[in-house]
Amino acid sequence: MAMKLQAVMNRSVGKQGTDLLDIVRLALDDGTRPAALEQIGNVDPSIAADMALHVDLWLVRRRQQTIRWINAVGGTDVTADDVDLVAELLLRACARH
Repeated sequence: MAMKLQAVMNRSVGKQGTDLLDIVRLALDDGTRPAALEQIGNVDPSIAADMALHVDLWLVRRRQQTIRWINAVGGTDVTADDVDLVAELLLRACARH
């Protein structure tokens, strides 16, 4: 998930949408969410900080653009609430206390 987040800005628009849709699906799926969040919680703090910057950029500040890209690649069931929840989950997993 970290690699997909970090690579979004270097992809074509279509690939950006599929990467972001993959991230949303992984974070919302009951089967994959616990492992994904645990992995994020265990990465080096510098990687977690970088991930948090990308989450903020794509899922918070550019949220509407992200939703359009996700919808354009077939993720028409993904809502703004879904993106908000994923951002919250990922930012919480990236936080180091």
